[in-house]
Amino acid sequence: MTNQFVYLTTQNNTKNEGGIFDYLDQYDLSIENLAPYKCLAITDNCDQEFLFEKSDIITNYLNAGNMVVFCGNIATPWLQGASLFVPKKINNFKDYEVQIAMENPIYAGVEIDDMVFKKGVAGFFARGHHVAPEGADVYVTLGEGRPVTYVDRVSSKGTIVVHAGFNLFGYALNAGNMGSGTTADKIGPQFLQFCKDEIATLEKKAPTKRRKIAVVSSGTSHHIRSYKTGEFAKHITKVIPVREFATALLEDIDVLIIPSQTNMSVFLPQKHRVDEFADAGGIVVSFGHQFEEWLATDVNWELRPTNFWWWLEKDAKSGLVLTGGENDLFKNYITLADATWHQHGVYFPEGEVESLVETEDGGKVFYIDRQRSKGTWIITTLDPDFHYGHYFMPATERFLRGFMPWLENGEI
Repeated sequence: MTNQFVYLTTQNNTKNEGGIFDYLDQYDLSIENLAPYKCLAITDNCDQEFLFEKSDIITNYLNAGNMVVFCGNIATPWLQGASLFVPKKINNFKDYEVQIAMENPIYAGVEIDDMVFKKGVAGFFARGHHVAPEGADVYVTLGEGRPVTYVDRVSSKGTIVVHAGFNLFGYALNAGNMGSGTTADKIGPQFLQFCKDEIATLEKKAPTKRRKIAVVSSGTSHHIRSYKTGEFAKHITKVIPVREFATALLEDIDVLIIPSQTNMSVFLPQKHRVDEFADAGGIVVSFGHQFEEWLATDVNWELRPTNFWWWLEKDAKSGLVLTGGENDLFKNYITLADATWHQHGVYFPEGEVESLVETEDGGKVFYIDRQRSKGTWIITTLDPDFHYGHYFMPATERFLRGFMPWLENGEI
């Protein structure tokens, strides 16, 4: 039976940590080689410039519902949600003192002095920190709340453990390390059990099959934040630069997103690729608004003045009506309030469509068209990625927090 754990190794890092790991040379890192494993362990000895070049592999591994453990100092931005290492200025040995920030199973029963000191010398446990992403569980800090060990379940679909120190698995697990004879020896076995429990939880949460989503990116700041570096990047299988869309492989993709404010001068000559994708049974998502309408003329786009300040008016009404309350998206993922900020126009599509949100005069703001091709077109004048990408408009975050999981796993 294959181990659940794989250790990314270098020529100087091949000792078996208690017999629990298989080993993978760092330069053989690939999706295929990681596929049999549930937890990837990486230490400070690895080539972090190479990891940065291959960061998409690690991101995809995490978003498949797996676990990554890193112990050491992060020197390049290869790990999703993680900051670079921040060293602490040391004036006195007491500056190495750490604190338990919250009860946790990794350090249960471990004395602080046994963590900080080794044969009477301080500084072996931590000499700095990484800034933890918002929502992560911080287990140990190094003075003034600086995270030494944290668990991140928010930056990806998997679990990330970052420890700004030596290998946690090495405590009394390494065949060449018989332990210190202190309570610190508990860390290794307890950390191993923590990882096994976390893997079991991830396996229970994993959907049987999720749709693979690609997005055509123009490289703008809001496209990058919305689909590559921000909270919703974990839902994206492939980011396709618009300049490379002409030759991009789409055969392994289920959903194709055309974001708001796409670079139409580059995109329009390749529009036929979207039609071909839909004709092959794919799902196309079109966010608004675009500087040049790209959809077929039968959608009958009508530009309308945008009222950005409707919510300040007396007896304020957005003018939006929920018409798709029985659709899975609005039954189980979002509300009309989550889809309400402002709109830039409406469609009056010809033929039969499923309307989700309309204006009071019947203009379509959000609808699904299953008739125009063998695929499915999800079309809206809303621009949640534009606002989320510019750190503005809380409703758009709520929208995407429901919409993206629905794209992956919902009934469409």
